[in-house]
Amino acid sequence: MGVFIALFFLSYIDYLKSVFKSTAVEWDVKTITAGDYSVEIKITPGMWKTFIDTVYNHSVMKSKLDQFREYFQTELSKRLTEFPDLGYEDDPPEKIKIALVTFAFDNSELINLLKARGAAIKYEKYDMMREINKKIDDLKTKNLEKYTRPVSAFLTFENEEGLNRCLNYSETVEDPLYEKYKEFLGEEIQVDEASEPTDIIWENRSFTQWERFKRSLIVIGIVFLLLCASFVVVFICSQEANKPLLKYPAQNCTEVFETEGKFMLERSFAEWDRNFDDSGDDEVDDAIYSGILKCFCD
Repeated sequence: MGVFIALFFLSYIDYLKSVFKSTAVEWDVKTITAGDYSVEIKITPGMWKTFIDTVYNHSVMKSKLDQFREYFQTELSKRLTEFPDLGYEDDPPEKIKIALVTFAFDNSELINLLKARGAAIKYEKYDMMREINKKIDDLKTKNLEKYTRPVSAFLTFENEEGLNRCLNYSETVEDPLYEKYKEFLGEEIQVDEASEPTDIIWENRSFTQWERFKRSLIVIGIVFLLLCASFVVVFICSQEANKPLLKYPAQNCTEVFETEGKFMLERSFAEWDRNFDDSGDDEVDDAIYSGILKCFCD
């Protein structure tokens, strides 16, 4: 029964996911948002290191992030402009323009502390707020490089042509004409459709596909263990519930008397001797009744 309930629950959750996904797709079709013109590109540690080593200019009065944004936007725009036209616009654009570049960072610890500080201020717990502020300052001092290195870039284009050229990036660079653009900052880039801004959990953007896969395996393992535990509990309970039925089986006493006849008394005493100790007061541990003694006593 427990296993059935667990399977029903999992099936119901899967059903709800499919319903919500269909609703989201329907809403997306009817509504035009910035997400409809945006893509997400993963930024690996290797890409960031290559930028710092080969592109970043220490003499320019701009931060690493500002220079990276400028390079990222300019270089990708140049490449996409050279890619073949896909026909999404009536007049092919002279230049593919990226309207906005937004970065996500590996700063989940910092975001969680900021949320906690907001809650402390909301409930006027100012001593807690000061403690959280100290933790925030310590983290920023200790992990400044980590918190300022982008892990994802969200690019918003001015038209559908630019969006689709970027989404088709991996296929386009397989063409020998554009093979020189296969790598970006020393690595192949991964382009995905961006989620709606309101659906993005910013503190989770640093998770890699491998990390997400490991977490999925952990969840599946926990569910499997819970199902096994549920099965064991149900099995033990059913065994305990069936013990009285196995020990004292139901009998039709009329049929028992007809079958045993004149041996009824003798066999009743034999069953008593088999199931009770010498004193006749305590039942033995492995007592088993055939129903004869019960019918005789009744």
